[in-house]
Parts: sequence; C-alpha cells; structure tokens
Amino acid sequence: MSRQQAVGPPVRRPERIPARPEARASFRAIVRALPLAILLLSAALIWYDLGDREVLGRDENVTIVHVDQPGLGAVLDTIGIKFTGQPGNMQPLYFLLQHLAWPLVGHSAFVLRFLPSAFGILAVAVTYKMGAALFNRPAALLGALLTAMLPLHIRYAQIVRPYPMLVVLSLASAYFLARAWRTGRAGHWAGFAVTAALAYYTHYNALFVLAAEGLAAAAAWLATLVAVARRRQEPRHLVLPVVAFVLLIALCLPAVLHLGGMSWASLNADGEATGRVTVELTKPFFRGFLFRSGIMSGWLQALVAGLAVVGLVASALGGRPRVALLGALWITLPFLVLSVAPSPRPFEERYVIFVLPMLLLLASQGVVAAGRGLGRLLPGRHGPLVGRAAAAGLAAVLVLLLLRPLQVSYAYTRSADRLEEVLAIVEKHAGPGEIVLVSPRFVVRPLETAGAAVVYLDHHPAPAEVDAYEGEARRLWILCTSFMPPVELQEPLDGWLQAHLDHFVRLPIKTVNAVAFGTLHAEDAEAHLRAQVAVLEDLAANPVSAHEDWARLNALADAYQALGDLYRDGDQADLAAEFWGKAESARAAAPGP
Repeated sequence: MSRQQAVGPPVRRPERIPARPEARASFRAIVRALPLAILLLSAALIWYDLGDREVLGRDENVTIVHVDQPGLGAVLDTIGIKFTGQPGNMQPLYFLLQHLAWPLVGHSAFVLRFLPSAFGILAVAVTYKMGAALFNRPAALLGALLTAMLPLHIRYAQIVRPYPMLVVLSLASAYFLARAWRTGRAGHWAGFAVTAALAYYTHYNALFVLAAEGLAAAAAWLATLVAVARRRQEPRHLVLPVVAFVLLIALCLPAVLHLGGMSWASLNADGEATGRVTVELTKPFFRGFLFRSGIMSGWLQALVAGLAVVGLVASALGGRPRVALLGALWITLPFLVLSVAPSPRPFEERYVIFVLPMLLLLASQGVVAAGRGLGRLLPGRHGPLVGRAAAAGLAAVLVLLLLRPLQVSYAYTRSADRLEEVLAIVEKHAGPGEIVLVSPRFVVRPLETAGAAVVYLDHHPAPAEVDAYEGEARRLWILCTSFMPPVELQEPLDGWLQAHLDHFVRLPIKTVNAVAFGTLHAEDAEAHLRAQVAVLEDLAANPVSAHEDWARLNALADAYQALGDLYRDGDQADLAAEFWGKAESARAAAPGP
C-alpha cells in the first residue's frame, strides 16, 4: 500500500480569495486619511471655544504684557522681569514669536490664541510621527488620538503660554533621535540637536527632556562602542552622536550660563529661601497628577499605567531596548528630580506636560502588543484576527473613558469666567455721555453698553489723548492692565490712571487687569458718589477671591464714607449716620488683604 493510500487523500485547504484591487486601494486610502482625521478632530476640540473663553488667568495677561513691547529687544528685557518686580525665569523663544503676531490680534481672543492652538494641533501630528518612529503605525495613531483628546493638552493649547510649543519641540527632538538611531544619518542627528536646543530656549523644563535623551543616547553609544570593539559595527557610528551633542551643548551654552546666575527661590521678609519639595513619589500624588491631567477615573488610570508598562516591556523584549530606556527616562526622570529639588511654587501639571504624550504612546504600544500576544496564543488562523479585534476593543475603551473628562473640562472653563461678571456690570452702568476706553492689552468681546461710547484702542494713547477723552465724557471707564510695580511693564493708560487715583476708583480683576471709573470734573458730587456706590454695590455682591473682595468692599466703604461726609457737611445728619454705618459694615465684611 502506498503512503498516499495509507493516509488517504490530501486535505485541501480553502483557497484564500485575494482582495479586489479596488477594495485594497480604498482600505489604504482610509488608513492614510486617519492621521488627517485625528488632526481635524484635534483642531475641532481646541478651536471649539477658543475665542469665547475669557482672556484672564493662567498667566495669559502676563504674556500679553511681555509681548506688547515696542521691539524684540524690549521683549527680551521684559521677559527677565516678573510682574511683581522680581527677576523672571522664562525663556524667550515663544514670546518672540508671539510678539511678531501681536499686531494682528486687535481685540480678538481667537487670533491671540491662534499661535499656541496651532502648536497644540502640531503637537498631535508630532506625537504621531514620534510614535511611528519609536514604535509602529497603529500605536502612533492611537497615541495621537488619545493626546488630541487629553483635557490637559487641550487646556494649554487654548491659552497664550509656551507649553504647547515646548511639547512640539520636545517630541520632535525625540523623533529625530529615534530616526538617528535607526538610520545614522547626519541630517537626523542635526535635527535632534536643533529641535532639542529650541525646546530649551522655549522653556527651562526642557532640561528634563534633554537629560532623558542624553542618558538614553549615552547608553546607546556605549552599546555601539562594544559592537565596534567586537567589529560588528563600523567606528564611524560613534562619531555623529558625539558631534550632535557637542552641537547641542554649544547651542544651549548661553542659556545655561544665564541659568547659573538666576535665583529660583522665593524669599520671605527675612531674606530666607522659601522653596520646598512639591513632588512626592507616592500613589496618591500620581493619581492626583493623572486626575488633574484629564485621566480621571481610577479604571482609566490603572488601564493607562498597566498598558504603559506592557508597552515598555514589549519594546525592551522586542529588540528596541533604546526606545524602552528613552520612554522610561522620559516619564520618570522629571518626577525623580522634582522629588528632591525644592521649588518656590506648588507643582503644576504643565511643568511636565511633555510626559503625557509619551505615556499615552507607551499605553498605545501596550494595546498593540497585547493584541499581538493574544493573536499568537490563540490556535488556528483566526488568532491574529481575534487579537486585532481585542486591541481595537481596548483602544475603544480608552477613547470612551476620555469622553467624560472632556465634558468636565469644557464645563469647568465655562464656569471660571470671572471677567464676564465685570463686563456685565460695566455694560449695565456705562450710560449716555460716558466713554469706555479699552486698552490694546485688554482682549474682550464687543461691549453692549447702556448708551456709552466704547473705544477699542489699537495703540497706547499719550496723556493728552486720554485727557481729551476725559474732557468729553461725563464719566470715563478704563479697562487696562495695572497693579504692576515694574515701570517697564506698565502701559501708558495705567500711568495716566495712577496720576489721577484721587478721582478714580481702580479695582483689580485677578492677576494684573483692572477696571477703573471716575471723572475729573464732577458737577454734582452727590450724584457722582451715588453712581459710584451703585457700581461698587454690584461688584461687591459677587464674591470672587479674597484679594478682589477686599479691594471691592473697601472701595465701597470709602464711597459710603465720602457720601456720609458730604451729608454731614450739608447738615443731613440722618443720611450721614446711615452711610457711615454702611461704611463700617462694608469694612467689617472685607476679608484680610
């Protein structure tokens, strides 16, 4: 009996039907369009309420003060000064770029924030490119999508600060480093050195990124040295990394020398440093960090952390130990340093904002690795298909769990509109014959007053010009920046206002903004004071913060006192006693300054 007869006829496997060329082309087109779709989603999420939110808080108004200068040299000078008068510690690159765009702003919040929003969208694109260079295309797509949906990323892409630019340049430097490891080309090493240096000139916290990249590159260089010694690689592979880091050090040296002469500690009244360690290497600290970044639920936090560990292990065991080391250092090094280094300010998530894209990319790589591992474990030819389906389901869970934090983040930004309350009161009380002057630094929506003329200044007026407005108006309202000791940061409109504070009420609106109203030629003192009281009563009825409440209630008390004195001089003792009593009540209600 032949062997064929013994084992029977051969079993014919079903033939695999090849996909039609049209279907294959359509699938490839869809895959190629996914990065663009993610970028469009990122733009929609960032631009959704970009022009509607108030330009106040999160240091936006301080940025405006720094970029509203007569030239680039003046911008460089003012960056070294905080609005409190203390030496500043900001890097100049972002502010120089924002200064170039400042003439286009007018009073549009959308135009003002366009540059950081563009960097926020670009950060998603660079996250994808970096993910593809470090890991693979599926992990890059998911990591970019999660970064686009992360509330912390959206929040700082919507404010005029350098953090989105820091993220872009930090991730770009990692991309070029990964490409340089793979290709060894001089162009990639040069790209790494230049983008890393630009990141450092954007924000000093890029030092964490440079340190992580330097340690990972040093380990990779030592591995190459061993390979060269064993004649597995050519000696030329040792030269370009050294040249790239020498170039990086040369580019960063001026800023490093400047950094060495700066004081980073806040001083108390006795001249003693008040800095303290603000990072704890504890589970509650990291849970709080993830929560405030937008990874809110415990399930999502555990899932992201666990998948990131899987991604690290998969990279290390999958022939990419350099990538695994870079990812581990990128995430851990900033917290390790901050856990021992005292800081004059409380920890904020934005200080390490570049950590989150890498964390989400590692988690995405964990999703891909888990799907592939499951596909290999399952028997039969359907195993890989089941693995891909499981990975897709896990990715969908991550995306769905980020939807609720997105809703919470948008709701919070809408509720934190402190400027709108002041604008509504200005609109209510600014009547016919009055003028509202809006400083070029004061970015607001169009005002609809009760008959007052609103002048949106596109330049800083000379004192004579402000005098002319005041002479025409029954009462003059001023919206400007104020309460800044450094003369270099003060605007001319505030200088005019400070010269006439005996005739004007000036009140702070958070950080360095102010609303002021008054007149130099009050014809009816009683009507003038009662009009002041009406405005101040409305302002005092809306508590906002201890400092602002103290200023409003004391201004109201002064107006009550002045009315009481006026009635006393007019022999109206009852009215005088009434308003003196109101003055005492207002001062008693005011919180400590």
